[in-house]
Amino acid sequence: MNTEEALYFTNQIFANTEQAEEAAETIFDIITTSERPIKAEILGRLCVSFAQGKIELDEFNSLMHITCAATIPALKAMQGLMTLYNNQVRIYYQRSKPYIAQLSSIGLAISSSNSNGWELTEFGIQLAAYGFGFTLYQPNGELYDMSEEVNGSNEFLIFEGNEADT
Repeated sequence: MNTEEALYFTNQIFANTEQAEEAAETIFDIITTSERPIKAEILGRLCVSFAQGKIELDEFNSLMHITCAATIPALKAMQGLMTLYNNQVRIYYQRSKPYIAQLSSIGLAISSSNSNGWELTEFGIQLAAYGFGFTLYQPNGELYDMSEEVNGSNEFLIFEGNEADT
């Protein structure tokens, strides 16, 4: 991170806005409560990606919240999935099931609407690229274009009422 990026980062994170306050709180939460270095490593890469303008503040906040709430096995599942498929963003099938179950639990993978497999959500793709630092590829081996719109939603289901009614 160069001086200009560092200045941008501090100006954005320590601005007097609700989103900036939320980002600062989450950063400090991850730093002070993480028992394993994987969350701090992801946080560091997300900070650099945000400072370089690769992700917006709202995406940065969402990815940090996912990282903070995720279990270590769920985060390691992303590493396993990317290793298994050579960093390809694609439809994942049977042999990826152990990883997909973990990733689904934190909203990073969903059932594919196009087949009987699974796919990463937009947040899943962003976390793989910006949080884990993977260079992502299409199934044909070409670089994955992070600027193209990803299929699927970044929204999580929110249930209102009590659990018995859902």
